[in-house]
Amino acid sequence: MFDVTLPIRLNYFTAEKFKQSVRLNWSSSFEINSKEYVVERSSNGMHFVAIGKLAAKGQPSKYEFIDESPLPGNNYYRLKMLDLDEKYEHSKAIRISFEKEILMTLRPNPAQRFIKLTLEAQWQSISIGLYDQQGRQVRALERQLGPNQTLDISLDGLIPGVYLIKVRSGDFVRTEKLIIH
Repeated sequence: MFDVTLPIRLNYFTAEKFKQSVRLNWSSSFEINSKEYVVERSSNGMHFVAIGKLAAKGQPSKYEFIDESPLPGNNYYRLKMLDLDEKYEHSKAIRISFEKEILMTLRPNPAQRFIKLTLEAQWQSISIGLYDQQGRQVRALERQLGPNQTLDISLDGLIPGVYLIKVRSGDFVRTEKLIIH
């Protein structure tokens, strides 16, 4: 058996939203023969591309890297830790979802016979569920909705009260309160 010494040993590696960017932080407890950290990003967690580099300090240190242009949706990050011999190890990949705020308009609210639902973005497919106060689904719809397209939803047959309308498309989920008179 032989002992393999990694050029770098990480204490932690984190990602967090920071304004309109993603802040990556990590620290090392061990850096021998270390050259640099290559920050890699992926939209699917499998195919990574380099988005930046930081020189290793050669001693236990803390690092920070800001991704100023995160991808919409999921962003997977990992570190490629290179030593002076160009040998490398990858850190674990971490995911952060970076969705822009999607405007959803529901009117009128309170409503009587129908509501109009508008989303600012275009979706391939959306599912809409209407739930009563006991959490029972009382209406379900599947639709294609273009940008700023309005969808009329009938409220016929529903008794007056407070409901939740839940809109889903991929990772996007938005819930709003709806009052029916």
